[in-house]
Amino acid sequence: MKKLFLVFSLLFAFHAELRAQKLFNVNKGQNLESVYGGVGLEESRDIIDFQSGFIMVGWQETAHNNRPLSVDASLWILNHAGSAIVSKTYGSEHYAEIGEGLATAKDQIFLAYRKTTEENRLANVSVTDSLFVLGLDSKGEILWQFKYGSKNSGFAPKDILVDSHGDIVVLVNSINDKKIEGSSILKLTTQGKFLYSSAIYYGAEANGASAFELMEYAPNRYYTLCNDLTAQYPISLLFEGQDCKTLESHPHPEAENVSLFGFDIDKPQGLIYAAGYSVSAGDTNAYIATINASFEIIKEIKDGRSGIEMLKDIGISGETLIAGGLSNFDTEGGLDVIIYHINAQDSIELIETMGSKFNETINHMRILKNDPQVYFTGQLMQLGVEEANAYLGGLIANADMESSENCLNPRIAYVDNLFTRNPKTKEVNGTTALLTNHASFFQTVNHHNIEYVILYGADALMNQWYLNGAQKSGAQYACVLELRNLLKYAADNNESVRFGMAMGGWKPMYTNSLIVIDDIIAPISYLNLTSNSGKLSFFVL
Repeated sequence: MKKLFLVFSLLFAFHAELRAQKLFNVNKGQNLESVYGGVGLEESRDIIDFQSGFIMVGWQETAHNNRPLSVDASLWILNHAGSAIVSKTYGSEHYAEIGEGLATAKDQIFLAYRKTTEENRLANVSVTDSLFVLGLDSKGEILWQFKYGSKNSGFAPKDILVDSHGDIVVLVNSINDKKIEGSSILKLTTQGKFLYSSAIYYGAEANGASAFELMEYAPNRYYTLCNDLTAQYPISLLFEGQDCKTLESHPHPEAENVSLFGFDIDKPQGLIYAAGYSVSAGDTNAYIATINASFEIIKEIKDGRSGIEMLKDIGISGETLIAGGLSNFDTEGGLDVIIYHINAQDSIELIETMGSKFNETINHMRILKNDPQVYFTGQLMQLGVEEANAYLGGLIANADMESSENCLNPRIAYVDNLFTRNPKTKEVNGTTALLTNHASFFQTVNHHNIEYVILYGADALMNQWYLNGAQKSGAQYACVLELRNLLKYAADNNESVRFGMAMGGWKPMYTNSLIVIDDIIAPISYLNLTSNSGKLSFFVL
């Protein structure tokens, strides 16, 4: 398998104005992809692996019977590069449904969402909330539905998993008629049959607690971290026993004014790493706790500058800890995603910010022990404009510290220059002369074992050229001609490199003069590559 990938920014070499087609700029040349959005607002909340790609959950505004847009739970089924294969919504016109978590078993998908009123959709939990779990097939079609609620109390799902018994376990934040919040779990079969609900934990002083992530610590033993709402410190909590009626709590009062959210476990070491934030003298800083097998905080990492650093999730990738959250430091405006790389000695090796002049938020991260590719979900919000889109971002956990450029698919990186580099490679130097010197271009490609060449923005160029009547003159035609000649040279000389268009999941799929074969798009009318479709092909990121 060739390890180095090149991005060929053909359009930028000819048309500077096409830079506007980028999703948005981020520090160090990084890009967050893909963006998923339509007429209304969208947000992604969680992502997990599914089959050969991913599934992502969140919410989006949907039209019902010509009425005003309503918030519905949303499911995106994505391929390995982040393009949406299926997009489904689940909801009703009079309520807001917020997708919170995903789990899978074989080819089944389990989606947890809360149903509430429009006024309470931004709350952690409200008395108007009901809990829903959907059993879906691999295409997102509903197989069964489970709902859980009460007239005088609210129940909101925060996480969902399939345990070692093969049952569904849902982490629930609830609120009673006294307006006191608590956390519990409930258990279902994979056919949606209710098994039991646990006791509710209301905090160290029984005045309120909230949790956001769940882990099976051992059979019939489930771990979460609660934030005590009055004592203002986190609590390690275990639900135990056959029906989880036993609660084992381990308060962490030493972590005063600290809130913790996401966590991960290093099972061989018996250590839990948790991410959140601490508040001191009005300043909010990133905070990471190491918790041992006795559920004691044995180490803390704090980091911050003037402004906000707030972590939402953390995970282990190889020997690297990756923590992600929000920051408003050193930005073009609004909030940015901030990523911490922590080495095996618990030292911060790299802090990355990914953002733009807009707001970027982050929710859950997908981090696996044996996979350096990390993904995270969130929302891109344009400041001062009533517009927001769901997005999926990515990075490489063990990136070269001197060149950490990365994008949605971490195997492929690009910046505005003609050539770029993969985070684990050296920079490939080149000039626009290679565009017309095809032999030199492919000599460079083969010298660096490059497997993919990404024609960034080619979809916009080709579509615009087509809409303008495909006239064989002008600057756009010159771009198309250079592209055509380059690809023809590759086909004639049996070059093995593959070409792709970085379209992104947010763009419409153009049908004019396009054919689709196994998710590979080939613009046949002006590239005339049908005889080489197996050797020299187009794919979409």
